[in-house]
Amino acid sequence: MNQKDSELKNLWLDKACMYWSTEKYDLADECFDNALALDREDPLCWYNKGTSLMHNEKYNDAICCFRKSLELDSNQFEAWANIAISYGMIGDDYSAFQCADKGLAINDTDPDLWHSRGVALQNLDREKDAEFSFNRAEKFKKIQLQKDESKPQGQAINSNENLTSENNSVYGKKKKTIRSILGDIPNTEEAKSELFRELMRVEDSRLGQAEAALHARLSEDDREKAYKWSAYFRGLMDRDSEN
Repeated sequence: MNQKDSELKNLWLDKACMYWSTEKYDLADECFDNALALDREDPLCWYNKGTSLMHNEKYNDAICCFRKSLELDSNQFEAWANIAISYGMIGDDYSAFQCADKGLAINDTDPDLWHSRGVALQNLDREKDAEFSFNRAEKFKKIQLQKDESKPQGQAINSNENLTSENNSVYGKKKKTIRSILGDIPNTEEAKSELFRELMRVEDSRLGQAEAALHARLSEDDREKAYKWSAYFRGLMDRDSEN
């Protein structure tokens, strides 16, 4: 991929993450498609598209995207976790159990994988095995929370949802994250708001650089017109972000 296409792909990915952060999943999906049109061999893009589809309750389509991502990068335990959740949400508990096990073969300390495994086993009437999985999920969730609490203030952390018995009867469709310029972003309002603000700052920086390069080549009259159009464009961007 040449540099121009790579930059354009990243712009589409940033815009998709911005829409995801405001729960506009259909628009995010369109942006991911535009990015994939430029590079269909990017496992990250397939993963994020799957995450957006999963949050939009399009579970079968999400599973296809996660599997495509795994074809390109087989070491993604997060993708297996999302597939397990998606299968669970459409009632295929046996497939959910199998996929959770595949994810645990890569990372056996992920609480979401253990939780999804426990729910699947519980729905399959394997109560003893399910209890073991829930206990493992709670153990690793506590370890994860301890690590999150030790992170510097302002750094994105995972959701502090407790794995109590009342949560053990459902998979939960929004447990996993999306990946962005800030790393893995949890599905929490605080984390998504920070992602949106950071993407807006990146967008403002890009616009400023483009304006400076353009204005340097313009006459004084054309430069004045460009400033007016720039202000109009920014107004449209601000209105779009508010909606």
